[in-house]
Amino acid sequence: MWKQIEHYFNAYPQRKKIAQKMLEYGIKIHNNEFHCGLIELSDSKIARAFQVDRRAVTATEKLSLKNQNSLKFFHTLHQPAI
Repeated sequence: MWKQIEHYFNAYPQRKKIAQKMLEYGIKIHNNEFHCGLIELSDSKIARAFQVDRRAVTATEKLSLKNQNSLKFFHTLHQPAI
């Protein structure tokens, strides 16, 4: 599935990094907010953790919400098993 949405992020290296980390950690977008399991995550905390600008996190969220394929992808992510 990543190959199907990767091209949306190719022009924006920070957004691509964020999207990849979201996949790695199972962070999903639900009700226009980031969640890891039942825990809601703020844009600024994600930015600090991934070492990117907070505005890039917000832009990644907006881009994902705008595109139906990436929205479906990031809406259905589950936290990886530990």
